[in-house]
Amino acid sequence: ITGNIYITSLSGASNAMSVARENITHVLSLTVSKPHLPSLPPPAADPIHYHIPLENTPNSPLLERLPEVTMLIYEALHDPDIDSPKMLVHCDFGMSRAPAVVIGYLMATGGLSFREGIRMVQEKRGNVCLNLGF
Repeated sequence: ITGNIYITSLSGASNAMSVARENITHVLSLTVSKPHLPSLPPPAADPIHYHIPLENTPNSPLLERLPEVTMLIYEALHDPDIDSPKMLVHCDFGMSRAPAVVIGYLMATGGLSFREGIRMVQEKRGNVCLNLGF
């Protein structure tokens, strides 16, 4: 989506070769339960894995969690101990929760409007279908 934020599905986040190829340093899972992600092939280091339990339902507390998630992404991408940090944000299918969180992050940190944020994500990701509750 940007040079250091990526969106994918659980399947994409579980693809160790792709995660290693993109030099992902942090993974944010927005799933009901924390998924087990495979170790990366050497010499790549396993990314730091965060989990925020969220359901893809209209009454999911995504908006309530957005300040916390935005801060988590911001701190990960500004970690002084990591060269060129990159965050991979995923949900089950990469179409609703992950794009919604990234749009919220872009609005909070980049001054984008919702319309600008969704346009930016759709241009890069294409397959975006936000839950109406988000």
